[in-house]
Amino acid sequence: MDDFVGYKEKMMSLPPQFQFSQTNLQDYADCPRRFELRHIQRLHYPSIESEPQLEREAHAKRGDAFHRLLHQYFSGVSSEKISASATDPDLSRWWNHFLRAKLPFLPEKVHYPEITLSVPIEGVRLIAKYDLIAQTKTGEFWVMDWKTQRKATPRDILQNRLQTVVYPYVLARGGASLADGEKIAPEKIHMGYWYAETGALEAFH
Repeated sequence: MDDFVGYKEKMMSLPPQFQFSQTNLQDYADCPRRFELRHIQRLHYPSIESEPQLEREAHAKRGDAFHRLLHQYFSGVSSEKISASATDPDLSRWWNHFLRAKLPFLPEKVHYPEITLSVPIEGVRLIAKYDLIAQTKTGEFWVMDWKTQRKATPRDILQNRLQTVVYPYVLARGGASLADGEKIAPEKIHMGYWYAETGALEAFH
């Protein structure tokens, strides 16, 4: 997070109670003007349209529905009940990929689905919204991000994405409440991106 100070010093005046996240930091790293328009002026910044709008919106809704299925699963809803509710063909396929997946944290000691953590840094808050944090029986922690995009992001690009840095960092700095009050050592944290379309896991340690 050494670059964070540099980002903050270069940015324009921030609104009161502004919180940094991997999303707005990535916007700034990619294009400061996009950051200004989206997060300071709160104006629409058009993105490149790679597919028809209706198809893109339908896929986004499907992705949201899949995240809800996994939230239900890790909140204790039975897989049989969830399977019965996954009637959309894409959603059903993604769910079946998950059921067959051999994820490295399973069986986990404890898990926290859809949890948000934040830490103070340089006078502002840095926030991370996790799809899942899972603690293994050996004391390791896995940060999981569910991906429903059609094509996987290349590993070298993922490695340089701020999410890969911010999520483990916030957990190490602010996750003591998830570890019986003990600070979590960075070397015990793993970042995983799981692709529903293929069932593949991209992991960073």
